Amino acid sequence: MRTRDRAALVVLVLSLGLVGLGCAATYGLLREYGDVCGDTGALEQVWLGGAGLGPLVAGVAGALAVLVAVIGGRGLRLAAAGLVVLAVVGATVSGAAAVGGKRAAFEEDPATYGTCGGYDSESAPG
Repeated sequence: MRTRDRAALVVLVLSLGLVGLGCAATYGLLREYGDVCGDTGALEQVWLGGAGLGPLVAGVAGALAVLVAVIGGRGLRLAAAGLVVLAVVGATVSGAAAVGGKRAAFEEDPATYGTCGGYDSESAPG
């Protein structure tokens, strides 16, 4: 294995960790700030301006995939493309799970979540 391939493999492994962290952050943000009463769907909240980090996760994964593809050989280029697919699917699934879980919790006990389960800026400190 060439030195360049080893370096690309290290970047790929670190990228996988970063994508996993981004998906976990998407879950956490949407579980806390997701809209459960409005007509905004879970995918819209992940990808189109909600609290989800879908575009950011996919963009970072794309940039790192290009870096891996430039550094590594042919086999690592396929893995780099898989990284982007993993980021898109991971952010979508984690965001949808967060909104679905919050919606279920809100329907079970609405008093716990206040105004539609979302962030109420009127009662925020500061």
